[in-house]
Amino acid sequence: YCMQFDDPDKPISISDYEAVGKMSGALSEHANEAFDELTAEEKVVCESLFKTLTEKGSDNRGIRHPTTVKKIAAIAGTGTTPVLQVAETFRKAGRSFVTPAPEKPLHEDSVIDLSHESLMRIWNRLKIWVEEEAQAVQMYTRLAESAAMFQVGKTGLWRPPDLQLALNWKSKQNPNLE
Repeated sequence: YCMQFDDPDKPISISDYEAVGKMSGALSEHANEAFDELTAEEKVVCESLFKTLTEKGSDNRGIRHPTTVKKIAAIAGTGTTPVLQVAETFRKAGRSFVTPAPEKPLHEDSVIDLSHESLMRIWNRLKIWVEEEAQAVQMYTRLAESAAMFQVGKTGLWRPPDLQLALNWKSKQNPNLE
């Protein structure tokens, strides 16, 4: 980061370190660079991949969910090839945001995981995705509970504004059985 602005033979200084946002800022920017390399379709798959691999716990701490390529593809509503391409972008040498390591070939039964939980706290884009996913889970839970109560005659059908919120959630999330 610093070398592009200064003399490449000059040692990195504290001001260079602070200019990139210290370590967390540099790591977040590095993850964003990987994201920016993706095609539009791969960016959608990437969001689904990272939302699948992470969860916001009840204590607001991130929880990792290692998941197979095949399962991520089903959740994303795509084939395994785009998931593999996204995973390769985030695990190649010099990045290692996800595991397994780049020297291990990936296939549909490979388990993808975050290389470290700190990525959930450091990568600005992932923090937003984790929060969005937590809100989506809350809406899904409300819908499921309400549907179960309706089935046993303990509540009525939803009406606006709750109904509109649920319809907006369905349109945005495009949920599937996975």
